[in-house]
Order: sequence, then structure tokens, then C-alpha cells
Amino acid sequence: MTRQDPGPATPLARPARLLPGSRVAVVAPSGPVPADRLEEGLAVLRDWGLEPVVGAHVRSTHPELDYLAGTDADRAADLQAAWCDPSVEAV
Repeated sequence: MTRQDPGPATPLARPARLLPGSRVAVVAPSGPVPADRLEEGLAVLRDWGLEPVVGAHVRSTHPELDYLAGTDADRAADLQAAWCDPSVEAV
């Protein structure tokens, strides 16, 4: 079997550079973030001049599975809200 030429490569698309004041969403699509780690991370983003926007369920825990940050619906809603918010420039 021979390999076929895949054709021309698609150019790499790069997002715009974040600037001071850019809003960055912080979400927890898997496990909850401990308060101290969250505050440390938010401080780093602020030190870089960015404006963190924290998802509603970043510190939540699932009612039965405490290793998850809220229910599946909670985590999905946070991620969707961050992704679809036109004022947020990075997730």
C-alpha cells in the first residue's frame, strides 16, 4: 500500500496575543480547585495584567463523587459560558 499526498498544509491559525486587561476564564472541567491553589493562580494572572473570570463551580464538589467539580451539567455549563462569552479572550 502506498501513501497518498495529503495536499497542501493548512496554515497555522494563532489567536491574538493577550493584552493587559484581557479577560481570562478560569474553569474546572474535572476536579475542584483547592482555595489556596485557586488564589495563587488568580494572583499570577493578575500579576500578568490579566483579568480572571472564575467559573461558578470551580470550587464546587459533586454530591456523590467529591473528586469532581460539581455535576456534569455544572462543569459543562461553566465551560460553555466561558467559551461563549464574547468578553472572554482566553479559557
